[in-house]
Amino acid sequence: MKKTLIVITFIFISLLFPTFVKAEDNVSVIYQSHVSYVGWQNEVKDGVTSGTTGQSRQMEAIKIRLSDINLGSINYSSYIQDTGWTSWAQNGDISGTTGQSKRIEAIKIKLDENLSNSYDVYYRVHVQSTGWMGWTKNGETAGTTGYNRRIEAIEIKIVDKNSAAPGSTQNSYNEKYSVSYQSHISNVGWQSQVSDGVLSGTTGQSKRLEAIKINLVNKNITGSITYQSYVQGVGWQSQVSNDAVSGTTGQSKRIEAIKINLTGEYKQKFDIYYRVHVQNIGWMDWTKNGNAAGTIGYNYRIEAIEIRLISKNGKTPGDETNPYLEKESTLTYQTHVQSNGWLSYVNKGKISGTTGQSKRIEAFRIKVSNETENNMISYQSHVSNVGWMSWVTGTNISGTTGQSKPIEAIKIKLSGDLANKYDIYYRVHVQNIGWMSWAKNGEAAGTTGAGYRVEALEIELVKKGETFKEDQKNPYMEAKWVTESDGNKYYYDVYGNKVTGEKKIGNTTHYFGPTGIYLGNNKLKILDVSYHQGSIDWNKVASSGIYGVILRIGYWNTEDARFSEYISEVKRLNIPYGIYLFSYASTTSGAQTEANFTNNMVSKYNLNPTLGIYYDVEDWYVASDNNSNILSKNDYDNIIRTYLNSVRSYVGNKYNVKVYANLNYANNKFNDYARSEIDWIAHYNSTCGYKGSYSMWQYTSSEQINGVNGYVDMSYLYK
Repeated sequence: MKKTLIVITFIFISLLFPTFVKAEDNVSVIYQSHVSYVGWQNEVKDGVTSGTTGQSRQMEAIKIRLSDINLGSINYSSYIQDTGWTSWAQNGDISGTTGQSKRIEAIKIKLDENLSNSYDVYYRVHVQSTGWMGWTKNGETAGTTGYNRRIEAIEIKIVDKNSAAPGSTQNSYNEKYSVSYQSHISNVGWQSQVSDGVLSGTTGQSKRLEAIKINLVNKNITGSITYQSYVQGVGWQSQVSNDAVSGTTGQSKRIEAIKINLTGEYKQKFDIYYRVHVQNIGWMDWTKNGNAAGTIGYNYRIEAIEIRLISKNGKTPGDETNPYLEKESTLTYQTHVQSNGWLSYVNKGKISGTTGQSKRIEAFRIKVSNETENNMISYQSHVSNVGWMSWVTGTNISGTTGQSKPIEAIKIKLSGDLANKYDIYYRVHVQNIGWMSWAKNGEAAGTTGAGYRVEALEIELVKKGETFKEDQKNPYMEAKWVTESDGNKYYYDVYGNKVTGEKKIGNTTHYFGPTGIYLGNNKLKILDVSYHQGSIDWNKVASSGIYGVILRIGYWNTEDARFSEYISEVKRLNIPYGIYLFSYASTTSGAQTEANFTNNMVSKYNLNPTLGIYYDVEDWYVASDNNSNILSKNDYDNIIRTYLNSVRSYVGNKYNVKVYANLNYANNKFNDYARSEIDWIAHYNSTCGYKGSYSMWQYTSSEQINGVNGYVDMSYLYK
């Protein structure tokens, strides 16, 4: 039992504390190189040279392994031309590339944690233009970075821990950080790549620099180089990085300014300096780290450039006083005015158009200097009977000419670098209002919905940060339709007031009740008749200017004595019609009887009352009593509900089934329910005083119509 316990304990301790590999285990390192124009060489081991010397051949890939993989692993990483450090490979995996003609420039090799407790791995490389460099060990870098030099051969040895190096350890690694760049020049094309402050481009030849590529030579630390060009007619292009093309080729467009910057560890360790040679100026001063170099607004070409990578706090290459010039943008605009045509261009802040002459602006256009594809001024107009037109740019016309259509509102905005540097302010002089407040940066100025013309405008271009003291409280007012919570539609004028009565909106006259409820844009005369009108000449009525007629079908359960005659004539002449029943109901039972009578009349005469079916609820008299004295508001609710529900159930949704009442009943004898069912209101007055919703207003009982003897009731139908 004790023996078993000892064995288990030994195994447990062995797992927790693995034994170190000892020298007597005879660890060997085996490696082979992939060499340009040769391919994979045979494996060698323990310090034997792999690769070539004296043949100017680059080592492109390597595989390294141990003689016994059970002893542990060996790990390695290569610094590859134009790529940088690869991920760590191990135990015979390939590090580097094949078939891409890319050189290895540096290498790191290390043993795993277990092996490294007992051994050191040493290695040295043979480098282009240098020869054999010193030995290094255990993951340190061997070779060069930043010089674009190939490793041509390598030797690797594993020795006991802390043993002497196989040879000199001097000069095992050299690094150089630099920037390379090349320019595309008009009538020349791409020049050769240069680096570290060497001139790229031309001077004294009047040739424009059209494109540039910039790269960091050493990728031994993280980060990249970014740059962007300000191109003729384009503006600032998007930022690119690491040898991508900035600018254009084949388009004959000059670069006028440039920005260059660093990222990552490069930004922490270095400053990137640059200066440009500019048409009509010559060499401008140095700038750095993303600042602009060159000019904007002068149409001057960059002809040459110099770029330098300098360690943080290193010496500045030269004067930094004047690396960049930008001409302030200027603004001009003109308007097309009713009966005047196009007025002359005016400068920013000046009035274009007229005041006090009642003349509409029909179109306008704007010119701004320094405008490019990426830095633009855009503007649009709200035109009468058209609405908001599309945005336009580049001195294109906004609005119309030759159509006599006024502009009612405008918007103006900037984009790109213009928007970064300026605010655009503008205001308009509007019919019936005068000068409105200033708007800015795409806000609306003027009015919409009111039909008011813009008569003049002013525009200001203001630098960011500068104070613009003019009033900006109320640059735009909108007249608009609103459907409110009561379900009714209203129209608000530009001052926020509900419109009542008649209102011309655009080219259409609209009609509104006394509280602003929208009635419609048609106001049609409607005649209503009963047997009291006697014999009617319906041919004359049809040509009298009325739109339609409402016929009484009867009262209680009694058919109107003239209904059969009237409906026959109305149908013959195709006059639109509706019907109404004069109610005598004092109970819901009576209301149901009246509903049954109405339904029977619709069926009996095959009626098509497109103007509606109305329940006429007003004073009636039986003996000495009248409904004014015996019916409550709740009674009216119940009577009206019973009648309407029954008739609606019979005719469906085909016809409007509603209530006729006078203003007194509506205001004093009905509850909210009964009022909500009124659609035909009687109020004999010059204007209707009913504040609820309705579609027909009986405005008189004493109108004369050709074809009818005596006075008649007349209504307006709004639809």
